[in-house]
Amino acid sequence: MKLVSLILLLCQLTLGAHQARAGIRHTYLTWQADPSSSISINVQTLHQPGQPPPQITVVYDTVLAAAPSAYRWASAATNVDPIDALPGRTVHSVVLHDLLPGQRYHYRVLSSQDAASRVYHFRTIHDEPKPLRFIAGGDMGIDENAQRLQAVAAAQNPQFALIGGDLAYANGDWSQTRVWDRWFDIWDSLMVTPSGNQIPIVAAIGNHEVRGGYAGNVQDAGPYLRFLPQSPTPYYERSIGPHMGLIVLDSGHLTPHAGVQTDWLRRALEGHSDRPLCLVAYHVPLFPGFRLPSGAMPSAGREFWQPLFEQYNITAALEHHDHIFKRTVLIRGDEETEDGILYLGDGAFGRPTKPVEGPRQVHLGRRWYLHKLESRGHFWRVDVDAAGASATFTALDEEGIEFDQVTRLAR
Repeated sequence: MKLVSLILLLCQLTLGAHQARAGIRHTYLTWQADPSSSISINVQTLHQPGQPPPQITVVYDTVLAAAPSAYRWASAATNVDPIDALPGRTVHSVVLHDLLPGQRYHYRVLSSQDAASRVYHFRTIHDEPKPLRFIAGGDMGIDENAQRLQAVAAAQNPQFALIGGDLAYANGDWSQTRVWDRWFDIWDSLMVTPSGNQIPIVAAIGNHEVRGGYAGNVQDAGPYLRFLPQSPTPYYERSIGPHMGLIVLDSGHLTPHAGVQTDWLRRALEGHSDRPLCLVAYHVPLFPGFRLPSGAMPSAGREFWQPLFEQYNITAALEHHDHIFKRTVLIRGDEETEDGILYLGDGAFGRPTKPVEGPRQVHLGRRWYLHKLESRGHFWRVDVDAAGASATFTALDEEGIEFDQVTRLAR
C-alpha cells in the first residue's frame, strides 16, 4: 500500500514538528452535547509550571477566512482544567453550541501565548434523513499496525470514530503521558477525512485506561477522563442523526455492571426506543472470541445487560478487549435464534492479534455463538442508510481489504 506508506511518512514528519512545539500541544474533537448542533474542541496547552495557563479562544465560521479577525464567531474555553499531576499542562474545552446540522465549519485556535493555530475543519452530524457513516474499533496503541489501520479508517470518510476502549495503553498512569502525547499526535496526523475534516472521538473506557484495570475510581483513570471530556460518568448516550441511538457502557472498569449502571441502561434504551436503530458499545465482550466466556466480566454482562439488549432489540453490540476478529450468530438467551442480537468484535484496531487456537482458546466449533473468528487486525465501517432502514457493518484490515460484511434491518 504505497498510499498508506506515504501517509505514515508524512505522519512521522508531523510528529517531529509537534514534539518541538510549545504552547498548544494537541487539538482534537469530542462531543458533550448534541452532535448535530454542537462540538467540543479540546486544546491541551503547555506553559511554565507555576504560571497561569494561556487563555484559549476559538474563532470559527462556515466560510474559510484568510485571517482570524475575519471569522464571524468566537468562543472562549468553557472549561479550563489544569492537571496538577502534570505541572504546566492544561486541558481547555471549547464547546460550540447552536451550530447548523450537517454543516462544515472552519476554525482556528487562538492562544494568549501563541500565534493562531493552523485552520482546522469539522462537520456536524445531519439531523435529517441522509446516509451516516462512522468507523468503530478498539484496542489501538501507537505502533505501526495502529497507524496503518487509522490511515485506512480515515480514507473511508467517516463522520466520527467510536473507540471501544484501550486507546493509548497508558494504564491510568500520569507518568506515561508521553504515550498519550504520541497517541494524540498520530490521531491528529492520520484521523482526518479526505476532505480535511477532523474526525470526532467517541470513546468507551477500557482496562488500559485504568490503574489496576477494573473496579477503580476516578483517580485511577485520570488521564482518560481529563484528556477526553465526554460525560460526567464513564457511561453515556448520544442521538446520532434522526435514526440512530448510541449507548456507551463501562464494563466494570470504574462502574459495576449491576446497580446504578444497569438502571441507567434501561432508561437509556427506553429513551431510544422510538429510533429504528440502536447500537451499544463497551470494552469487555459478553461473548468473547479469545478469552473464556466464563470470566467474571463476560458473565456479569450477560447477567445484567444481555436481557435488556434483547428486551429492546438493539441493532448490534460492539465489543472489544480480545484483540481478534469476531462475528457471532444472532443470539437470544443462550441460543442462536433468527430474532437474536448480533455481537461484533473484538478490538484489534492496532494491537497484535490473539491466535484463533491455543492454550487459552476453545476451538471455533466448540463455541456455539461464534459465526466467524479470525486472527486479523481490523476495524468496522458502519453505514446507516438515509431512511434508517438498515445498518451495514463492514470489516476492513490494514490493507483496506473488506473481508466481512453483515446488514441488520431496523427493529
